[in-house]
Amino acid sequence: MWIVSPARTTRQSNESRRAADAAAESANAAYGSVTFAEAQWDLAREKERARLDLDAQRVSMEIESEGTTLRHLIATLKMRNIGASRAFIRRSHGVLITKAPDAGLEESGDVPLSLPDHFLDPSTSAIEVPVYLFPHETDIQSFAESLEQSKCSLYLFGFIEYETLGLHWRREFEYEWLSLALSPLGALMGMDDPPDQSPKDRILYGYWSPSQRDRPEYPISSEQPKNQN
Repeated sequence: MWIVSPARTTRQSNESRRAADAAAESANAAYGSVTFAEAQWDLAREKERARLDLDAQRVSMEIESEGTTLRHLIATLKMRNIGASRAFIRRSHGVLITKAPDAGLEESGDVPLSLPDHFLDPSTSAIEVPVYLFPHETDIQSFAESLEQSKCSLYLFGFIEYETLGLHWRREFEYEWLSLALSPLGALMGMDDPPDQSPKDRILYGYWSPSQRDRPEYPISSEQPKNQN
């Protein structure tokens, strides 16, 4: 029968504890290194990724009419990549609509933006993307009066989803056309008076104002459909 002395048992216990502590410290150090490396990689990707800058072309809209009939309106969305990497456009949606003051905005249907390609390289210059509204047979005089009297409003809204460096981002936009035909704000904003009081000039005498929905881009899940516009 072997008898183990209390001193030897204590020494073995201490050695086991030190070994366990050393293993734990090594594991923590390794985990810390991996976490630090991941954080550094995330910072690098954030610095080098694409970034989309969107804006409606202020104090600008086009109207096509025939006699007293309004054929269509054209809003212009300005877009550029102000980041360091190429942005691959996965999905896009953009519409120009009229709505009553108490009506909500609905993204019905699939209306891709008319982009020149499926990617956007970094650039200091913006591309211009037209968005059309084809109303039903509309008297241009009545349309101008409806805008001036706030019976209806013009909205330009939609989104762009893109991929950059393995990350997926979404940028939403929403603008309301504010008519200044019956407002003194035009002069305060440095706008010239409309050259005459024709219905077309009264409609165009205004500007695009961003709404609360026009917010900075935000990351989305990488599990998105790969449809191209």
